[in-house]
Amino acid sequence: MNFIYMIITALTTALAKGAMECNLSEATGPQQCLGALGKPLIFLLTNGTNKKTSLRRNSDVILDIKGDCDAAVLITNKYSDRSAFFANGTFNLETVTKNDSGDYTFERYDHDGKLLQKIDIHLEIQAPVSEPAVSQMCLSPEQMKVSCSSEGDRVEFILTLDSNLLIQTRAGNTDKQLTAGVSNVTIILHGQLTGVLTCNVRNNVSREETFIHLTSCKDNADEVIYSDVRMIKPTRDARPNLRQSSF
Repeated sequence: MNFIYMIITALTTALAKGAMECNLSEATGPQQCLGALGKPLIFLLTNGTNKKTSLRRNSDVILDIKGDCDAAVLITNKYSDRSAFFANGTFNLETVTKNDSGDYTFERYDHDGKLLQKIDIHLEIQAPVSEPAVSQMCLSPEQMKVSCSSEGDRVEFILTLDSNLLIQTRAGNTDKQLTAGVSNVTIILHGQLTGVLTCNVRNNVSREETFIHLTSCKDNADEVIYSDVRMIKPTRDARPNLRQSSF
């Protein structure tokens, strides 16, 4: 296996925006870690003290650290172009992919090579949710249909009207559309309801929300009003405009 050899000196770095952490520095048993697709993932390994450590995926060594002060660090070529190790004991993976999901092992040794710590890690990379698309359709003066959809893995929905809960779903309980990774939830409401409808979507690595102003269905039973708002966030001084078309 080919490695990149580096000498690591003291270095401070800001936490990358949107990065998630897998903290192994004080772990004592198996760990479940999460990463956001396309975002950085930071492994916290040794609390800033450079011990002899290694990080493996199955039988493949990813990171091998030897020494104390100016630590000799070996990073396999497969990861060297998108990773870095810092003297504070963190190993950063940039722009993680679905292929990074899997089982890892972290080991730490003393100066004599005695195993001090061994941790099994299961890493799951999830696609973040997208800003939800919300629609209102009048079926009759007494009945309307409201839908909310979002892309991402294991999407959960919370729909509220003027802060009153309408429905809350768990991941896996929503309707699946034909497009992979798209989830939606649909509810039927009384046609004369009005107010601010909020669709909040979330999963283990992200959350987003969209607001629309719910309008009353007209008294003409033959008229259907359809409104669709996508990726709109309200300001403090104004509610988002609701696009409407009649047909």
